Amino acid sequence: MAAFAGLTSADLCVGLTLLLLAVLMWFGRRIVGVLLRFLPVVMAPLCTALAYLLYRLGESMSWDSPGSPAIIVVVILLACAIFLALAGWIALIAQIRGLRKPRTESPQEKRQANDLRVGTAIVIVVLLLFSAYRSYRAHRPSHDADVQQLVYSADGQRLYSLDRAGVLKQWDMRYGFQSGKWELPSEGEVRRMLVDRDNRILLLLSGTQLRAWGLADAGKPKALASTSDVLAIEAVAADAFVLLRKDAIELHSFHDIVTPQARMGLASAALSAAVAGEGRVIVGTEDRELESYQVGGGSSAIQAAQSGLKALPPLDLMPRVMRADRSGRYIVVSDPGAAMVVVDLQAMKLAAISAAYVSQQFEISGVGQLLLPEVSSLSGYDLESGRTEPLFNHGGTIGALAVDTVEDGFAVGNDEQIFVRKDSRHYAGSETWLNGRVELADLVSFGRSPEAASKR
Repeated sequence: MAAFAGLTSADLCVGLTLLLLAVLMWFGRRIVGVLLRFLPVVMAPLCTALAYLLYRLGESMSWDSPGSPAIIVVVILLACAIFLALAGWIALIAQIRGLRKPRTESPQEKRQANDLRVGTAIVIVVLLLFSAYRSYRAHRPSHDADVQQLVYSADGQRLYSLDRAGVLKQWDMRYGFQSGKWELPSEGEVRRMLVDRDNRILLLLSGTQLRAWGLADAGKPKALASTSDVLAIEAVAADAFVLLRKDAIELHSFHDIVTPQARMGLASAALSAAVAGEGRVIVGTEDRELESYQVGGGSSAIQAAQSGLKALPPLDLMPRVMRADRSGRYIVVSDPGAAMVVVDLQAMKLAAISAAYVSQQFEISGVGQLLLPEVSSLSGYDLESGRTEPLFNHGGTIGALAVDTVEDGFAVGNDEQIFVRKDSRHYAGSETWLNGRVELADLVSFGRSPEAASKR
């Protein structure tokens, strides 16, 4: 089944169209046979003229194109044009010789010869069209706009990506194909994105505005609720998340982002939060301190935890962004553009990270590898050893990053493309590029006005 997992309705339409074309050509093989007789007459002079134009183009480029592969394309096209021109002239000469010295053939032999020519033409035409479609399909970008947010589902089987045009896509991580698509209103910069356990509710945090969207209907997201004055959101369970306000920490169900299941006021003004282990939430404050809280799933309660965080050396930065590793031992604290430190909650010590990696966007993989983007490249910082190694570099700009919720893997949004890695420790790890599929809806709306396409 894996070989057919990525098939779409558009693929089926193209396949049926090619099959119909082959059937029509065969039933009209007498007409096709007549047209094939004129093919050398057309192909020979046209391909000769094309070869001449490509040769002149190469001359104008001095058969060189510094910094560009354009001349390679010209040379390949020139070779193809010369080959087709020679084949056309040879076929034309053979036809002329056949007219001058006609060979006596029975009607049955003529039909068999025509059937052979038409059958060969059908195979060539279908293969060329199918190859062109496969090439087009295989080079579709993951999105048509830059990817700004990525998040894995709770079971790690799906990846959700949001671009700057408001298009949300769902990707099947088992086979690496697009399995869902929704169009949301573009709200500019989205700081955080979460999905619930059932993959039916999406949370988007833009600025301090949190919105919930229902994903039950494919292509038609439903606005569920919204709330303001939100600093951070973090998943604390498959069906619950913590919501941080400046003066309080709240526990919410994905189904109700307005009314908290539990709430606790904060003594200091909060800046950020991270979930460190089972139900443990670390809050960074404007006092440059870290506070620990415990969220109880069954009792729906929040209480301050006796964590010994007061024994930590004082933070020399404002904890504006934080991430925790899966075990809850390490917390990475960043003041974007200023400083970044790793907090070891077991040894109760801090370790500064080079200022070259200080940014607002970073994640920690399942094996304790801190993923640090630098515009177009990604480095891995081992939280235990402190070693830094390159992990990823495809050019472009890294706009989104997400770590697998179950295994040691991560996804990178690089301009309009999404690359998925299964290994967060090695540069040469296996990689999957998520190819944006051709949707049937896109084919149906092709050629319509933007207004008509938007109403489908």
